[in-house]
Parts: sequence; structure tokens; C-alpha cells
Amino acid sequence: MSRTILISLTCTLAFGLLAAGCGGKEEPAASDSGQTDGAADTGASDGTGGDGAVSDTGAGDAGVEVADTPGPDTTPIDTTPAGPTCSAALNCAAKCAAGDKACAAKCSAGASAADLAKFEAVAKCHVDLCGAVTEGALAEIECDFAKCFDKLDACIGFGQGESTCQEAVLCNGACVNGDAGCKAGCFQNASKEALPVAQKLRVCAAACPASENAAERAACVAKACDSELSACVGGTPLGCLPAKACIAHCHQSLPVKPNTCASTCLALSSPEGRAASLALDTCKETCKQAINPTSCWGEKCGSAFAGCYGTGGPDTCQTVDNCVAEKCEGAGSPFSCQVQCITKGKPSSQDAFVNYEGCVAKHMGTPEAQAAGCSFPYDLSTCVQVIKGMYCGNQSTSCFTDK
Repeated sequence: MSRTILISLTCTLAFGLLAAGCGGKEEPAASDSGQTDGAADTGASDGTGGDGAVSDTGAGDAGVEVADTPGPDTTPIDTTPAGPTCSAALNCAAKCAAGDKACAAKCSAGASAADLAKFEAVAKCHVDLCGAVTEGALAEIECDFAKCFDKLDACIGFGQGESTCQEAVLCNGACVNGDAGCKAGCFQNASKEALPVAQKLRVCAAACPASENAAERAACVAKACDSELSACVGGTPLGCLPAKACIAHCHQSLPVKPNTCASTCLALSSPEGRAASLALDTCKETCKQAINPTSCWGEKCGSAFAGCYGTGGPDTCQTVDNCVAEKCEGAGSPFSCQVQCITKGKPSSQDAFVNYEGCVAKHMGTPEAQAAGCSFPYDLSTCVQVIKGMYCGNQSTSCFTDK
């Protein structure tokens, strides 16, 4: 799923912005766009021709003196730049070194009074409500989104897209831990109707503690936030297949927030989908020490695979991959497109593809992948080879040796 990330709100926002004054007097950078205070009056329809000559139509007596036609407006064009928006200033300030007041002040120089007020409101909220957070950058970001959401909304402009609540929440969960810009982008791309529903679910779910066991936290969210979940999924909770695809896109969890992404995927699933997903995990775990886990899964977990993915079709993982590349432009494409290919695969092949695609998609932003020019749609000859070699070797082997 493509996401437009409008800011990069990191812990460097913590913060110095308010202390920096936020409204420095330094000269803003020049802009290549100008505005005119008045347009030249050419081709007027007041009885004059386009060249300024007086028309003889409707003229008075010969002795009547006719006024000269006005010349072009010579008012100087105003080339003063409009100044940064609140979102642009916040993005700029996030790149400043911690405590660099001059840098933070320069970022907001030239901003309008309204944007400057929004910018300062974000900074003040952070200092007042999250300044005492000492557990690290991720904890600060979580605090900002929980306690200063309205200020961030006013600055960035959430709810300008078309994403549903479910899509926004899943997008949020799939962001790399600590990437506030990604999280902000998810809310920015949500629809106006979905935004408050997604935020209510997010606040409710935050009350459930992180857990080493994703199923435990998912159970907590499902129980504590039943009405919020129902409002978010709108009668279409995830089945086992989309839940597995969701989990495959989760980045490695941090000790301070273990399994919050996976548990979100499970919480947004139907009870049947969640149970089928966990049953497959339990069966696969019994093969953890096997010399050939894939072969062990085939012997022991056939019913668990079918319980999650259904009967499927005859296609192998490689055939599914080729289909997704042709119809959807490959890994990283919308799941709604991929699913038409995935469901044609055998249950075990569907699982192999889901894990392979998720691994490739979530590593496109790594430095190594970016150095190889990775982006969606990606170059099969360079991008995928780098990701396979450095990050997704096991998933690739499972997919492309699938029979």
C-alpha cells in the first residue's frame, strides 16, 4: 500500500521548539512563485479596442473630449514567499539536532501567524504532557499521538484521504517502530469519517499492555474495545488470510512494545479468523526443531493450513508470485489486488507467498534496498535480489522451492 508521508516527526522534536521561540527573524528562503497585486487591464470591454484605440461606436459629438485609455498596471509584483506551513515547519524542525534552537527558529521563520500558533501549540503540548517521558523516542511518539493528537491534527491536517478506519489502523501498526512520520501519514490518508473512529480505537487499545504473546494482547483489545473494533471494521473483520498478510508486514517489535502490530492484526480479525491463524501457528511451532520444517508442516499441518486458507487452487507460490507481478506490479501492491492471485494457490503455497511478499515489502525502505534503487513497482533484477540476499532468504527459499 502506498503511503504519502508528510512529516518526519522524530524525537528530535523533543523539543526545544518552544524554547527556540519558533518565530525567528531570519530571512526566509526565496521562492520561485510570485503573486501579482493587480492584473494588467488589456482587451477591456469598456468601449476601447484591444490596442487602446477609441472605438467610434457610440461616440458623442465631435467636440466632446474622450478620456485616454488607462495603461497597464505598473504596481510592483509581490515576490515575498508565503512562508512555511505548520506541517513544513514541523518537518524541518524534526531534522534539527536536539537542542539546536537556531535551527528550529529558522524552520518557522516567515510562517503566518496562524501556522506559527499551530506550530507552537504542538511544541507546548509535547513539553507539558510528554516532556517527562524518559523511556525513549518510541515512548515519546506514542505519548504525542495519544495526548497531543488534536494539536498534530491542526498542524498536519489528518483525515484528507480515503482510507477506511481498518486501513488506517493497519497502516499505523505496520510502520517501523519510532517512525512517527509514517504513523502521521496513515492518519493523514484516512477519510474524515474514519479518522475519529480510528483514533478512538487507538486510544482504547493503548490501555492493553504490550505482551510477548500477540494473542494475549489481541484478546485484551477484543474484550476492552469491542464497540470501537466493531465501529472500525464495519462488519468486515479480517479473515485468516488477510490477518496473516497483515502480520507478515509487521516490522520487528521492540522490547518496550512487543507484538503490538501482530496483536492489532489479530484484534481486527473475526473470532474465526483469529482462531484459525493461531491454530496454524501452534501447529507450525511443533515443527520448529525439525530438520526440514516445510516437510514437517506438510505432514502435520495440512488441516491447519486449510483451516486458515481454505481449499485454494493448484498454483504454487512461484505461480502466485508471477501472477501478482503481472496483475498488481508485485510485492508492495494493494492486498485487494494480490488476493485474486493468492487464493488460486494451494493452502501451504498461499502461506509461503504471504510471508515472502510481506518480507520483501517491509524491507524496501532499508538503506541497502534504497541503494539498489528499490521502490514500488520494483526492478526484479536488482531490488528483489538485494532484499532476498540480505533479509528474506528463508522466505524466498520456502516460496521458490514450493511444489
